[in-house]
Amino acid sequence: MNLPKLTQVLTDPNEFITNSQLKTLALEVLELVPLPGIEGSPLDSVDIMEVVLRAAVGTTSVNGVTTNTEDTPNREPVMDWLHTLNKEPMLNAVNDILATLAMSVLDRSRSRTVCIDFMDNPFHGYPDDETEFRRMQARDGTTKCHRYCTAFVIAQGKPLTLAVEPVDGDDSAADAVERVLARVELYPFEIDRILMDRAAYVGEVIGVLRAVAPPVFPVKTGKATLREKLQ
Repeated sequence: MNLPKLTQVLTDPNEFITNSQLKTLALEVLELVPLPGIEGSPLDSVDIMEVVLRAAVGTTSVNGVTTNTEDTPNREPVMDWLHTLNKEPMLNAVNDILATLAMSVLDRSRSRTVCIDFMDNPFHGYPDDETEFRRMQARDGTTKCHRYCTAFVIAQGKPLTLAVEPVDGDDSAADAVERVLARVELYPFEIDRILMDRAAYVGEVIGVLRAVAPPVFPVKTGKATLREKLQ
């Protein structure tokens, strides 16, 4: 991986990574993720991950890529291949890679403010397993999404992801936050505080956050007495 360039980008506030550099780095990272092929399949991981990468960079779907480009395989064999993958080893590998990238630019001796966020990726389709997706407000022509809980820090004004956990349909927000924080606690730096949006305004989530570091999040209230105390 081009770690020197990534280090330069994330430590210099005037440096930015180009689309071409981002694609090159993403391909180098994807090569580290265990992606076993299917016996007898005409496709291999290079064909599949080219489709996935295009979908990610273009913030579209696998179907959007395979429908609108001529040099990619059909949607069906791509999705069949992806559904055979063992998620747990892949998830662990992805988080190991994130940690490698993060620690190549972060000072181990400094304590950090960690941000927690839920990311929704709109989902189109009808999966066999209804727990695969979550419900969200209508966006991109659907109310279904794949949801992820992420933890990140701000490095020179740029977000640097530390860990990610998928949030399945029967998952609670507190469980997802607890899993992602368990990964963050493996990092060699202390956590000063945790920032989170209004999704944290749930008793169970607050308890999980407090077990690691003081949480900070916005609170809506119409009561003058509570506003005064919060002030």
